[in-house]
Amino acid sequence: MQETLEQLNQTPGVLGSLIVGEDGIIVHAHAPGLDADTVGAIASAILNTVKKSIPRMGAGAFRGLMIETVEKKMLCHPTRLGYLVTVAAGPATLGLLRMEIATAVYRLNSLKITS
Repeated sequence: MQETLEQLNQTPGVLGSLIVGEDGIIVHAHAPGLDADTVGAIASAILNTVKKSIPRMGAGAFRGLMIETVEKKMLCHPTRLGYLVTVAAGPATLGLLRMEIATAVYRLNSLKITS
């Protein structure tokens, strides 16, 4: 998990990444300079609202969410471990960022977790 988040954070513009449960609890974080607990709580609250609304829209399965502001982007994608939340600087290249996130989601979903 740590290696995957570290690799994702090497993407130009990425400020940090974390895996957060639906309850807002951080599963794992590599987010130096970010308040991971706050980011996780905000992402969880938004994602839970969006996931409840999607069936009413008849839009199919949830695949991801992006919030874009002048200064930052927050991208959230489901994995089998929780939501992958990536925070990037405003000018980060979205195409490259999406490719790297897709790779990270694949890696996280492929991890063998042992007790």
